[in-house]
Formats: sequence, C-alpha cells, structure tokens
Amino acid sequence: MTEAREPQIEILTRPRIRRPPKPLSPVPDLFKPSIFKASSGPYAASTLVNLAKLEVVSLMRYRRMFQLGEVGPAAARDELLHAVSRHFAEQAVEEVQVLRDFRSALQRRHRKQQLMQQQYPTHFAHLHETGHRPAAVRPLFLGPRMQPLAKEQQQQGQQQPRGLVLDQAVTGAFIRQPLSRQY
Repeated sequence: MTEAREPQIEILTRPRIRRPPKPLSPVPDLFKPSIFKASSGPYAASTLVNLAKLEVVSLMRYRRMFQLGEVGPAAARDELLHAVSRHFAEQAVEEVQVLRDFRSALQRRHRKQQLMQQQYPTHFAHLHETGHRPAAVRPLFLGPRMQPLAKEQQQQGQQQPRGLVLDQAVTGAFIRQPLSRQY
C-alpha cells in the first residue's frame, strides 16, 4: 500500500535586504547644510555643479555670453569644458543676495497672477472650484462673447456662415448677409 505523501514545500530563505529608513524631511540631501563643504566666506565656488553634463551648444553659448577669449569658436569640447569650468569657478556669488532676489521674483510673479485673476475672473473660475492652482496660468484670449442667438444656434447644431457669426460677435448685430459664393 502506498502512503499518500504530502507534497513537500521547500521554503527558500532569502536574506532580507535591509534598507536605511526614509528621511523624515522631504528636502533632498543635496540641499541640506551638512552636505556642503566648509566655504571660505560668502564667495565660495560651488562644487555641486557638474558642467560636464552640458552639451557643446550650451558650452558655446556660455563662451559667447561671457566672452571667453581663451578658446576659439572651433574649439574641441574638452577645451570648452575646461575654460567654462574655470570661468564658472571664478564667479563670485553672494548666496544671501541670490536668495533674496529669487524670493522677490516669486512675490512679483504671485502679484501678477493675482492681478490676472482679478482681470479675467471667468477664466480662473474653474480653479477655485477644483482647488487646483497651477504655478503659472496665463489666460487665453478666446475672442469676444457670442450673442445669445448665435450661441443657441451653435448649441442646436445649426451652422451659420463664418462671415455672419464673426459680424455678430464683433458688432453685436447682423450688419451684412453672408457672402454667397458664385462660381
């Protein structure tokens, strides 16, 4: 008599990979002050910028913008990269002033957006309903409002000749009859 064997299940034990805990701060490590090296005052060069990732076109634009005379227009990428890196490292940047300028630019942008919302309230009405606020919304010029008659006919699916609709939208009245095409 054969005994009913239960299928043997082999449990493969894998070593558990332990990952470091996620940081509590949503700020990436790149922006934390502990990562930055000690600088020699407010004019220290940034070592966080990798200019090697730039394309040749961008390096050429940088050379033209800052008038780097040490490399010619037909220079190789390595020569351009060396000259641009050296010039970039020599730049004196006061971080506090840059942050102030950035903050004031954001405030100007916010004021401009509020002014646009006041000038074009119908365009921004859907933003208040959904609570969605994109960073920069520019109102679209949709043209003058159509008169009620043209709007009703459009909703009913009746098409008017283009000249008639434009005349009605611009002047508010029918000025001329649609042009008839005679061939």
